[in-house]
Amino acid sequence: MPAEDNIFLWHFMFNQLTDLPEALTTGREAEYLGYIFNRWSYRRDRVAAETYIAAYSVPGSLRAGFDYYRAIPETIRQNQQRAKTPLTMPVMTIGAEHATRDAPFLTLQGKAHQLQGEVVPGCGHFITEECHEEFITLILPFLQEGKAHAAG
Repeated sequence: MPAEDNIFLWHFMFNQLTDLPEALTTGREAEYLGYIFNRWSYRRDRVAAETYIAAYSVPGSLRAGFDYYRAIPETIRQNQQRAKTPLTMPVMTIGAEHATRDAPFLTLQGKAHQLQGEVVPGCGHFITEECHEEFITLILPFLQEGKAHAAG
């Protein structure tokens, strides 16, 4: 695997390990999370890293964050079951030019009848922080259309 692709993948395995991530990052939340924010952000100045670091520095918070990743194997099993019946409601995926690109859209192709995919240009992993204006411009019409369809 090319090193540039691994930047977004290594943490899935590391964060699923039992107890080791907590042992290595407790008291070093700023270093661990700073590494992630510095490498995954395209517009780093827009990401409120200090807020996340403060939240994850509270005792027990790291475990809760890592438990999200530890649940991934079960989530995959559940999603494989759910994917047998395509979604009938409108679905929008939003990727980022400098992160997931169109991967969210490609992942859901064939699993949703009304699938719409967007990629936010000039944006990294943290779309709602880095490119909040662009995100709102995409999501509001989609939600308003869904609301109008449901009412009508």
